[in-house]
Amino acid sequence: TSQKTQKLLVIISMLGLIAVRIHYILLYGMDGITVLFLDFACGTTGSIIILLVFETYSKSVNRYASGLKDSIQFLQNISDTNPHLLFARNEEDKLIFVNQAVETWTETKKEDLIGKKWSDISALADSSPPADKRETKIQLPHPSGTPKWLKLLEVSIENTEHISIGTFSMAMDITEQELFEKKLTLSADKYRNIFENTPVGMAVIRKDQFMRTNQALAEISGYTKEELISIPLKKIIDPEDFDYLRECTKNQIFQGAPPKAHELTYRHKEGSNRLVLDKIAPL
Repeated sequence: TSQKTQKLLVIISMLGLIAVRIHYILLYGMDGITVLFLDFACGTTGSIIILLVFETYSKSVNRYASGLKDSIQFLQNISDTNPHLLFARNEEDKLIFVNQAVETWTETKKEDLIGKKWSDISALADSSPPADKRETKIQLPHPSGTPKWLKLLEVSIENTEHISIGTFSMAMDITEQELFEKKLTLSADKYRNIFENTPVGMAVIRKDQFMRTNQALAEISGYTKEELISIPLKKIIDPEDFDYLRECTKNQIFQGAPPKAHELTYRHKEGSNRLVLDKIAPL
């Protein structure tokens, strides 16, 4: 590019000298010595100006290239120190940028990843660039043989005409979180199954109100589970037993007293009394 620029500037200078020579000969009829002197003066001055302009231009281009190279290296260093997977792909779904985390996670060198299709790595059916921001949860194959869960945030890359030319993505490894949530779900399902199917009456109470009850307690009280949730606790328990129960509960919460069983009188929906053995534990 610089050689082409030099040739172009030399040609322009020569054409300028010829034009000046013809101009002065036609207008003033100057002799050859005067014309040669003008040629020398104009040529020397023009050459100096051309060299100064070209040198200034070259320095500006070199400074810009150096600054751009430093900026790219700075961004590369930042992306490589990021623990999350950062990568970009073009409209053909080919990777054009990956950080160190992607290399570590895939156990493949960055230069070997560039040019590969994201769909080949992720084994996803839908790998087209998104039209806007989107966050998805995906499961990807891993060299260890155990699939990993990733939370993927994707942003469309647009040119100056706001046309999508690719996708920039950030992926976070959430495998441990996903496994924990699955264990928690299994635990909750197990607790729910025990709570609902145990032959012992059970309930969750808050501020003297049933929040949740099982079928066994509904049968003891004569109310349905839905009715119990809408009935105050003191309507079910004898007033004296209710005050006693509240005092015992306060001692458990504020003084750390151990839970113990209490004999209470429950009022059945039909009007009869039921003697029950009740045990309350704070949650």
